[in-house]
Amino acid sequence: MSLISQAVIRLAEALIFAAEQPLSAAALSRHVGPEVDVIELIDVLTARHAGMGFELVAVGGGWRFQTAPDLALSLQAAQEQDKRIPRVAMEVLTLIAYEQPTTRAEIEASRDTAVSQKTLDLLLELNLIRSLGRRPGAGRPMLWGTTDRFLNLSISSNECTFVFASALSD
Repeated sequence: MSLISQAVIRLAEALIFAAEQPLSAAALSRHVGPEVDVIELIDVLTARHAGMGFELVAVGGGWRFQTAPDLALSLQAAQEQDKRIPRVAMEVLTLIAYEQPTTRAEIEASRDTAVSQKTLDLLLELNLIRSLGRRPGAGRPMLWGTTDRFLNLSISSNECTFVFASALSD
């Protein structure tokens, strides 16, 4: 029988779940208190989540929750969607890739029409573009460039099919 309270167990679950990186024993101990045996806490959490859709795993000197390996194929199928990028967004992405670093005004001048914030938001959401800072000078406009994800896409990869399929279908 564990002497660890439900409040501490819930706190540890929340901390591990919310952490951007695997949570180390030292970080976990700082939050739950030095009186809690972190190894016992991890054992309790591991047992508590055994057989569920996610599990507690040791990674890189810490712990994190991740999808159970036996559900990987089902999860991948559920996540695959036909993501289509509108033609306008493809044009903007092409100009950013060609002219980077570039500003919104330069993109608008090349396209001879306005670029909506929704278009930039979509490309940001898909992690295809990123902000490169601001151009020195009047107004200090935002500079845009492509991301490593965009640069690593291959025309033959399934991951980028949605990018190129929409351009070809319009």
